Amino acid sequence: MNISCPGFKNYIKYLNDDGSKNYEKIIAELNPIGWACYFMDDGSLWNNITVMAINDKFLDFFKNKYNFGEKIDTGLLEVKNIDMNYMIPSFSYKFKIIEEIFGSYWKLKIPELFNPEINCDFDLSLINNYTIEKDSLLIDKAIKFYRKRGFPYFSISDDYLKKEYNKILNLKASYFWKDPHSLKYIASGNNILKHFMPHMIETKYKEASPIDIFNNDKQFYKTIEYTLKKYKSILPVFIYDNLINFNGKINNFTCASAKAITEKFTAEGDIIVDPYARWGSCLIGATSLLNRNYIGFESENKTYKSLNNIIEFFKIKSSYIINSDFVIEKAPKSCNLIFTSLTNVNYGELNINDLKKLIINIIQYAEIALAPKGHLVLNIPICLKSIISTNLKEENSIFWFTATRKKNIKKAEIIYVWSK
Repeated sequence: MNISCPGFKNYIKYLNDDGSKNYEKIIAELNPIGWACYFMDDGSLWNNITVMAINDKFLDFFKNKYNFGEKIDTGLLEVKNIDMNYMIPSFSYKFKIIEEIFGSYWKLKIPELFNPEINCDFDLSLINNYTIEKDSLLIDKAIKFYRKRGFPYFSISDDYLKKEYNKILNLKASYFWKDPHSLKYIASGNNILKHFMPHMIETKYKEASPIDIFNNDKQFYKTIEYTLKKYKSILPVFIYDNLINFNGKINNFTCASAKAITEKFTAEGDIIVDPYARWGSCLIGATSLLNRNYIGFESENKTYKSLNNIIEFFKIKSSYIINSDFVIEKAPKSCNLIFTSLTNVNYGELNINDLKKLIINIIQYAEIALAPKGHLVLNIPICLKSIISTNLKEENSIFWFTATRKKNIKKAEIIYVWSK
């Protein structure tokens, strides 16, 4: 339980002599709105019982003095005296909803919650699951608004970009690994890629790009519906993420995962070659380590310019992007790590035959250019592993979990590793 009191003068009267909070005084003065706000923060629906999270040492205090119900589990008490009329409708998921209980207070204060007119991004923040049931035209309103607004491109401030980059710089090796051969999903740095690669939305996956889905009313309707269900909001940032991910994960390999791989297989001064630089996760991950030299290949002009914008903005040293498909003759004569991710084979620009040729070229280059004890690390589709024939020594593969909650090893992507 964490309760604070606004205003310094008011705050003092709720303190004990030793300076600690006197919860009895605080709780005794909570009015119905205060209780509802407390519940919206720490309440939930648990096995169809309305409960509130409370520190175990205060359980009896609440149960006896304020007529709360029985202890349900560690730190959970059944709630009986919350006035649901003061609950904002978007928090209805926290209890068994009875439609008639809403409206007496919030409909008077914020009528937009019940019949929203969408004229700006702020209006979108008022939309939730409850209003969808009250207004069957809501999604149609949202579509019309986004048609006027345009595609919800992802953009963040320079300060936020620097904070995201600092997260990557400060991530330690211990955060990355479930065990020596299982790599966690860590999203840090992904916002950098989305910011610098606005043309990512043009990329086709399963024959449709995010911009195609956005422009198709039927598909965009499904996107809004799914976003509302998942986030209880259809703000631009959430719509963008689901347009990118709805048909497939376009931004596949993460900056944090790239850092983990680079850290595992290189030392200071080493040279890393990325035959397919794409959105820049390997660029950011590799160069976030001290004194690594990164060389990437990228033939698509928009992406090539964006990768250089990343290098310039963050003042990344010892990195170079070659504006070309991967060609052995243009690559360094020697390197310590060859590392790239090629799991999304249906980009449109790279079909399956092109992908096979690229993998074969990478293998040939690795046999020629890898320094002694150097490594080749490929994140490729399992179905293409069979085309690889090499004298390099195959080592234990790495299992990469492509989402935070995925734990089943059968659902992990495989990162293949060879050494010289």
